[in-house]
Amino acid sequence: MPSDTLSYININQAFFIFEFILSFWWIWLPIILWTILRTFYFDFIRGNWIRNNLQFVLLEIVLEKGEEKTPKSMEQFLTTLHGGQTSYSWWETNIEGALPDMFSLEIVSIGGDIHFLIRTHVKYRKMVENGIYGAFPEVEIMEVADYTQGFTNDTLEVEYDLFGVDLGMAKNDAYPIRTYQQFLDPSIDANINDPLSQVLEVMAGIEPDEQLWMQLPIESLEDTWNKVSKKELDKLLDRDFEDKRTFLDIYIAPIIEFISFGIVKAPSAPTPKEQKFGIDQNLTPGKKNIIETIELSMTKPGFKTALRVVYVAPKARFNPNQPKALLGSLKQFNDSNLNSFKPNEDSITIVSDFFNRPIRGKERLRKILMLDSYIKRKIASTKFIFNTEELTTIFHFPGGSITTSTLKRVQAKKANPPMGLPIINE
Repeated sequence: MPSDTLSYININQAFFIFEFILSFWWIWLPIILWTILRTFYFDFIRGNWIRNNLQFVLLEIVLEKGEEKTPKSMEQFLTTLHGGQTSYSWWETNIEGALPDMFSLEIVSIGGDIHFLIRTHVKYRKMVENGIYGAFPEVEIMEVADYTQGFTNDTLEVEYDLFGVDLGMAKNDAYPIRTYQQFLDPSIDANINDPLSQVLEVMAGIEPDEQLWMQLPIESLEDTWNKVSKKELDKLLDRDFEDKRTFLDIYIAPIIEFISFGIVKAPSAPTPKEQKFGIDQNLTPGKKNIIETIELSMTKPGFKTALRVVYVAPKARFNPNQPKALLGSLKQFNDSNLNSFKPNEDSITIVSDFFNRPIRGKERLRKILMLDSYIKRKIASTKFIFNTEELTTIFHFPGGSITTSTLKRVQAKKANPPMGLPIINE
């Protein structure tokens, strides 16, 4: 290359690179436009589907007073809830905008008063109520107004402020978090060492004009969700093999080998390793425990979900330490050998630059998006898969041994009317 050309590139390097990229506009511009148009298209058709086809109801569960229940009862209910799913065709999904049926499990503290809530499609209301009563016969279920409706973008950072974050997982979905089974003594029928007690105490400790929300939007998954677990088990047991051949190696190279009468050899497929069954006795106790835990986890029904924490308070009383305490209490479910919660840095509503100065415009945008995701019960981009045991660990009704005074409980047990009671018609 002539020296004057090199000099030109060195002097005008930025312009040269820009011109080079611009010359390939016919490649990258359609991709960008397609991505943008696709996003707007699905937002539009799904918005129409929600308005025309979906009706939701928010149910509050008021707990029984003094009666002990292990989290196993909640797992029984969630297994029932897993059946709440409607299959949609390609046309309904991509043309009409049909969305998978979803539920939302929520624990909310309003001024320190704690509420257990489930949002469901109206068509599944009876199923939800029957499932709750089947597992918890003495509770009361009532329809309540949506507590999020009083918060709008117009009053954000004027009348009130907001902190929010979506939590993801540190490892892939094969590895479960520390579940309630590791907190409770199975030989004693009581909620001793209930892992939810610390979470509830933190939520109960906020001021009267503050609110602290924790949300788990969930969507039922088919049994195929555990493919990730099977693949991870194969790696741990050293019985997996990966075919690293490219498209050319698989389809073109054999043709070339045939034409060249075998002079040019096509890459051969990798030889599958000898299948191993059961757990190798040479494994360390720690690795053996991981394998056993993953195998047990994948046998239970799975849900696509996300974990979202939001704190709202009047602008003058906003205290960012309140949600930090709640996030800290969730660390008890982390297991360094298995899985743990990890905040999604792109969702945190506190944003600063290199000099630790707040970036106000970006912060406000994230707050608006967080509030919209919470109100609409969206599954975040940091979605992950929980089985019924993991969901139960984060969302279950505490027994009577939990002494948090702000838990709403039924003060008297309901009794059935005596047999033969006369009925008076109006």
